[in-house]
Amino acid sequence: MPRTGRLSPVASARFRPRNTLAAALLLLASLALQGSDRISASTRPQFTRVPSVQKNPNPAVPLAAILTFATDRPVRAALYLKDNRSTRFLFESPSFQTEFSLPILGLHAATTHAIHVVITDQSGNEASWIRPLMFRSDPLPSDFPLLQTSAGNAQGMEPGITLCNLNQAGIGLMVAVDERGEVIWYYRQTAQGIGDIRRTGDGHLLFMDADSIVEIDMLGNVYQQWRPADLGLDTFHHEIYEMVSGHFLTLSTEARPLPDYPTSETNPAAPAAAANVVGDVVAEFDRSGRVFQRWSLLDILDPYRIAFDSLGMQWNSTYPGLPGGTRDWSHGNAVIEDRRDDSYIVSLRNQDALVKIDRKTGGLVWILGTPEGWNAPWNRYLLRPVGAIEWPYHQHAPEITPDGTILLFDNGNFRHRPFDQLPTRSYSRVAEFKVDEKNMTVSQVWSYGPDQELFYSGAVGDADLLPVSKNILVTDGFRVTEGIPDNRWARIFEITRATPAQKVFELTIRDAPGSNYGGWRVYRAERLPSLYPTQ
Repeated sequence: MPRTGRLSPVASARFRPRNTLAAALLLLASLALQGSDRISASTRPQFTRVPSVQKNPNPAVPLAAILTFATDRPVRAALYLKDNRSTRFLFESPSFQTEFSLPILGLHAATTHAIHVVITDQSGNEASWIRPLMFRSDPLPSDFPLLQTSAGNAQGMEPGITLCNLNQAGIGLMVAVDERGEVIWYYRQTAQGIGDIRRTGDGHLLFMDADSIVEIDMLGNVYQQWRPADLGLDTFHHEIYEMVSGHFLTLSTEARPLPDYPTSETNPAAPAAAANVVGDVVAEFDRSGRVFQRWSLLDILDPYRIAFDSLGMQWNSTYPGLPGGTRDWSHGNAVIEDRRDDSYIVSLRNQDALVKIDRKTGGLVWILGTPEGWNAPWNRYLLRPVGAIEWPYHQHAPEITPDGTILLFDNGNFRHRPFDQLPTRSYSRVAEFKVDEKNMTVSQVWSYGPDQELFYSGAVGDADLLPVSKNILVTDGFRVTEGIPDNRWARIFEITRATPAQKVFELTIRDAPGSNYGGWRVYRAERLPSLYPTQ
């Protein structure tokens, strides 16, 4: 599938920061003493088209602008942004050029910003547009959620921008906030919700909406869009993951009629009946839409093993007209690659398990999860616990850390199996596991949960190990508190990877006062070094 849309100002250049902000301010001050708006000295580059800044024409990203200008010789351009909060570096273009159309990102809402432009030619001669370019940003819309920080330690935080998706009925948002929790960028899609978000290698955003995977630049311009039918798939859901090869991984579904299927999650004696069982399909494809691998979990695992919610009918609207509706057997919610041995790791919510499969053969490598209910031949792939371990239940978002461990958000729904007569005790946590494939064992090496803080998200969620601080960014994305008007809310928090952990950042997302109290949920959050591509 060819790319569509106009050339992106973001894609046209990658950006690297100046050494220090202090040096940048000294540079601006020294240039300001050198004279007029246009530098007349022949040794310095000159502006041949006056710099101007206009609001981003794409209404999907209101907190952005575009700066345009031209110069008499090839230069690099560095931009600095000043408002009533701070003066900060934005970016420097790595290539020398004479025509510029550059995105201005990182604007606070309802704020007047001063944009400073510094240009440098190939001989190192510098000049600036002395008079700052003034730009006033729009306020946030009245139906925007209320974002509040309740914990913070800027010295202990991972540097960068927090990007997340916020959803309620009829509204889908991607939102970026700074270290204060203040909104500095957002993308609005009103017709449908926004699922998984990933930053691509060239600085674009990949996200999943109700019926497609979309690639946009940071100004909201659509570059490419894939729909499942174009790839010969039934659906896309939950996950979009860019592999090291440049291919994409996602999850799809299929429906199969199976005889003698369980009809109850609580009564083992309930009579079996025919059912249309929906299972997950792992699909790997490239930008052209060519599918390279397609593996059905119904062929790899026991389709008759159920956990809580396996008999749900979530897929009835996707597969209408099937007698008796559908059964949500596996409910995959993540698929990632393990580059160490060319395999996939899949999170299956309604099986309470992570499974690893060989990318080329589709063969099962191991199962990480509670051992109950796995019959032969699947039980020989179970990882055996070493030491004290608490199994994940209805988990989300596994990732492989640089140490080779697996970090995930353990939602903790029910925390037991159907038919085992144990009490339900739902609570969430973050958990880290170490897998020894040679000995087929697993150990729990770290967790953050009910002993340190009792919380519960019955759906969605994420946990990311951050590269600089080694902190963990947690998406506690689906909270329900009974007895208050805005009882559906979410939060994102950052903790140290220690025992006990220290919380260094917390952001809550709620309905704004006087809104429709529809509630907000957050699927996942990421910490980006910058809104701009980085080298």
